[in-house]
Amino acid sequence: MPQTIHRCCIKHGFKPTGAVDLSAIAASTPQPSVVPCLAKQLLKVEEDPDSANRQIARLKGDLYLETTVTGRRQESPSTDTFLADELVLQILHAPGPPRLSRIETLSRYNRCGKDICAEQWQGRYASPGESLRDQAIAQHHYRLRFTPLPGSAPSI
Repeated sequence: MPQTIHRCCIKHGFKPTGAVDLSAIAASTPQPSVVPCLAKQLLKVEEDPDSANRQIARLKGDLYLETTVTGRRQESPSTDTFLADELVLQILHAPGPPRLSRIETLSRYNRCGKDICAEQWQGRYASPGESLRDQAIAQHHYRLRFTPLPGSAPSI
């Protein structure tokens, strides 16, 4: 059974339905992809003014997580379905050498009444150069449901 998470999409005219699990924020759209064990340490997120594809998550203890979208594809196979594939490089800057992670998030968004429903599959891969095999070292599966805020989303 997939885990259920919800994103804070208020600035896009949608609010999550149900509980919000900040420890499982996924890597797509404008929220940072924060490694679950770091979510409780999150102090703030800084957007790069020069790139919509880069964010810095400031963490407790003088740590920070640099997240950069390195690839993105999308398509609409039908009028009610939107597919997205996003590749992200994360660098955790901490004492000692930085830790690198590569993350791929595949998303399928569908209209479900007035809401938007989504299903996501996420894989985390070893640091570049760490292995010749490109096999996921962690996998997650999420279901999301976005509900428009009254008066903020266009009618469809």
